[in-house]
Amino acid sequence: IAYDFYLKGIFSFDQRIYLTKAQWEAPIDFFKKAIEADSNFALAHAQLAYTYATIAVFIEPMEPSWAERAKEEMDLAQALDPHLAETHLARAQLLYSSQEGYEGEAAVHEVQLAQQLNLDTGHAELAFLYLHLGLVDLGSSELRRAADVDPTSEFVKGLTILMYMVGSKYDEYAAHR
Repeated sequence: IAYDFYLKGIFSFDQRIYLTKAQWEAPIDFFKKAIEADSNFALAHAQLAYTYATIAVFIEPMEPSWAERAKEEMDLAQALDPHLAETHLARAQLLYSSQEGYEGEAAVHEVQLAQQLNLDTGHAELAFLYLHLGLVDLGSSELRRAADVDPTSEFVKGLTILMYMVGSKYDEYAAHR
């Protein structure tokens, strides 16, 4: 039951580029239900932390309680399983934000730590960071790897469009819209 709710949360969270403020309740609810079904489900805590961190950075950056919730869930996930890649992804999200002073190098390092724990994770996140740091070629490479890992990811598709915009590749941008 917990894993089923977790998977629904993952699917919901993958839609994050397109979610309205009100729609963010879905991934939160799914991850909370997974945790209610199994309070020791570290991965659900880590993904809830990542969801809260994303809201803190992109949806309600002036509301510090989201970052606080993210940190609480990261601590729980870390205590339950110190070897989760997803905890590092949540931390990276907060590091490259106004709350943490846009610590690009530290955020990249966190994603690289995540990738040491799970080779198939963090490629979209690293692509996002590289693109924002002006490292378009590295971002493009990571984005291709992310698409290889999960060709159905809406997040990866949205980042691909962003990459074309950032890289001034307007023909590719128009083709993917």
